[in-house]
Amino acid sequence: LSNKLEQNVIERTNELKESEEKYRILFESSKDGIVYSNMEGGIIDCNQAFLDILGYNLAEIKEFSYQQLTPEKWHKIEEDIFINQSLPRGHTDEFEKEYIRKDGTTIPISITAWLIKDDQGNNKGMWGIVKDITERKKADQKLKESEEKFRMLFNNINDAIVIVNMEGKVIECNQTSYERLGYTKEEFLNMTPMDIDTPEYAEGVLDRIKVVIQEGSSSYEVDHKRKDGMIIPVEINSKKINFQGKTAILSVVRDITVRKKAENKLKDSEAKYRSIIDNSGSGIVVLDKNGFYEIVNKQAAETLGGKPEDFIQKSLFDLFSRDIAEEYIKNNKKIIEIGTGRQYERTFDLPKGTRTFLINEQVVNDSAGRGLFLTSSSVDITERKLIEQRLKESEVKYRSIIV
Repeated sequence: LSNKLEQNVIERTNELKESEEKYRILFESSKDGIVYSNMEGGIIDCNQAFLDILGYNLAEIKEFSYQQLTPEKWHKIEEDIFINQSLPRGHTDEFEKEYIRKDGTTIPISITAWLIKDDQGNNKGMWGIVKDITERKKADQKLKESEEKFRMLFNNINDAIVIVNMEGKVIECNQTSYERLGYTKEEFLNMTPMDIDTPEYAEGVLDRIKVVIQEGSSSYEVDHKRKDGMIIPVEINSKKINFQGKTAILSVVRDITVRKKAENKLKDSEAKYRSIIDNSGSGIVVLDKNGFYEIVNKQAAETLGGKPEDFIQKSLFDLFSRDIAEEYIKNNKKIIEIGTGRQYERTFDLPKGTRTFLINEQVVNDSAGRGLFLTSSSVDITERKLIEQRLKESEVKYRSIIV
């Protein structure tokens, strides 16, 4: 019996030894720091990874408590975690703090701790799994800086940027978007494009959203209404995106008030000069180097047998015989190249009959002085030529009588 008992003790001892060796191997090979402390915080044991994190050897680290290795600003936080998590639950959630390394620098770590009890169920110490989170913190800092940079650009760009969900509700926006319309951000985030567009454009919001969803992007112009009732013309470029895991629409909204004023001013100017040109009493046309009509006024169009719009982008070949068209284009190119105009008389067979014109041609140059177009102003002198011919014939007749 004694031999059998002794054999059982030996076997059990060997099993415990093998188990201890197995866990010691795991303990030492872990990439995370593992530390064991007593209830007063004194360090009893730790693995090499923990020593590497702090820069001490085992003999040195055993001279410290974990409180001594922790910056003072974390002491109260750790005490609260111990009271509210470790004691009632037997373990903590993973939390972050800092350790002081041997060289005096601080290192960010995360730790999860477990209470260890003796055979009587009394707390006798704590195991902690410690992870060096330096690289994670650097990555977090870079991400934070990147987000701050993006947020700065996002909020300081002159264009409004708005993100709406599939229901059309605003879910994100930059500072320009709500300040331009006179709202606070809180007010703006409770709005939809239908609240922002003027009535004539609001009814088309859902159709425009469908176009963006189907085609991926869209550009259009609408009028927005400020909180004070003022109307702002805008150009919107919208694109379908994935935002926080859901399909959404990103819109860049540009205030085109200045452009619209310039366009209206240009239209007024064009209308004014069109009126002057149409009522000048002369037929006026503008041709490019290849003989295509760019401008035809009312007088010239009537002479050619149509309306001004009938001749725009038509060629001399569409109106005259090939020989005449080629001659004109050749002469026009020469005039445009040398930049010198000319004046001459010419007779044409037109829908209204044969007519004679006094033609004055001038070159239109670009800012660099290069010839772009040829302006041709023509005055119908058919009647004058007939009178001149009659006078000449009359003069010959009376001269013969006198002689």
